[in-house]
Amino acid sequence: MEEKDNQNRQYQDSFFVWLFSTFIDKLLQLCKALDKSITTEDIELIKLENTLYTGIKNDISCKVGNRLIFLIEHQSTVNENMPLRCLQYIGRIFEKIIETRDRYARLLIKIPTPEFYVFYTGNENLPAIQELKLSDAFIQKLEFPQLELVVKVINLNSKENYKLLDECPILKEYAKFVRIVKEYRVKYGKEGYDKAIRHCIKHGILRDFIVENAKEIESMLVAEYDYDLDMQVQREESYNAGMLVGIQRGEVRGEARGEARGFLTTAQRMKKAHCDIAFISEMTGLSKEEIAKL
Repeated sequence: MEEKDNQNRQYQDSFFVWLFSTFIDKLLQLCKALDKSITTEDIELIKLENTLYTGIKNDISCKVGNRLIFLIEHQSTVNENMPLRCLQYIGRIFEKIIETRDRYARLLIKIPTPEFYVFYTGNENLPAIQELKLSDAFIQKLEFPQLELVVKVINLNSKENYKLLDECPILKEYAKFVRIVKEYRVKYGKEGYDKAIRHCIKHGILRDFIVENAKEIESMLVAEYDYDLDMQVQREESYNAGMLVGIQRGEVRGEARGEARGFLTTAQRMKKAHCDIAFISEMTGLSKEEIAKL
């Protein structure tokens, strides 16, 4: 049973979630580093099954005192629809933590204050901190929208966020870990995962946690990082191939065709890895019907 759980973990949680869910005291430390006004020692993980985040999950939700804090990690392009996804997510959370009968009570029901943070560890040159707003997606723009949700995106690669990393050493080590894994993966291919793990152990980066779970971590990295890297490579290769065909034939349509072939190849690989069809559809843009035929 334990072995089966470990295999399932590859697609149920990301390394980010696993790490901070294991060290609850470090998770509390991170929350306090994000918001200096937090003084409570009361923290509780809140887990949803079958959430809108399908496939690899990279989100943590926790109740810290009177707050609901959502921590999400992104290693590729930041999804501008994140506020909408968080709106759906927070609705599910409130359904879980608030009794059904309380929703119809006449007296005001006090609820924890939600906060949303995205940690960016990708390669794009993003600002140190930026905000994504739900109202940016509204078709009709209002000066004072009646519904708003703000997601704060924190670029962990930015020097301006070094103070935050110093205040939460495990987050600082995690950021180093991600950077090393990506560098070794590009340099050594799939052998890079093992080399990156050995490097981190040698240099004391998340050492104790990695030593205890090295084999499972490597399996998780293969599942977690291959998709991001594969999608990036496929897009680049498809773009170049499409442009070449377009130039040779005098057709700009070649670019789109090359990109489509790349997405089909990626979808086939993800399907063989038993990824959730909804997750494959989201990552490639292919319909569920197209994926089912692969």
